[in-house]
Amino acid sequence: VQYWRWFSAALGGDFGTSLSMRAPVAPFVLASLGRSAALAGIILLLLVPLGVGAGIVAGLNQGRLTDRLIVLAGVSFGIVPDFVSGLLLLLVFGLWLNWLPITGAAPGAGFWTSGYYLILPALPLVLNLAGYLARMTRAGVIEALAADYTRTAILKGLDRRQVIIRHVLPNALTPTIAVLATQSGYM
Repeated sequence: VQYWRWFSAALGGDFGTSLSMRAPVAPFVLASLGRSAALAGIILLLLVPLGVGAGIVAGLNQGRLTDRLIVLAGVSFGIVPDFVSGLLLLLVFGLWLNWLPITGAAPGAGFWTSGYYLILPALPLVLNLAGYLARMTRAGVIEALAADYTRTAILKGLDRRQVIIRHVLPNALTPTIAVLATQSGYM
């Protein structure tokens, strides 16, 4: 009964009162929502070109060294927990190389400045999710390359680039888009 009351109130925008702050929770949630959405946006901006691009390259070079290295990197990044890769990236890019900031942006920082400060928190998730996305894209490309419509396009005399752009990629990326939609919920 108590949970149902809280859930009904939460649907109406009333998340209750914080026990530690003695204030309504909703303003704290709404204040963090913008930064969380910005972080998810940066993750997508980095994830899509990296994961899909690597998957396309691996699929077009099936069985070669490039394919094996991309699959190995994807599996390796996928098995490392986000907090471990986050700490390693923080040490390397934040402390040793000093390329990325390790603290948060100032409260009044502009859009681009805030985005710059979110790159390092986004990288562990990008690396983790990009491996899976690359493997899914690779599988789609390999399947599309072996399909009858691809062989027909080649027999018609279309050059390799046209076959890939017009026939392979549209069919290979359909399941990838579905995977990307499910991964966006993880962010």
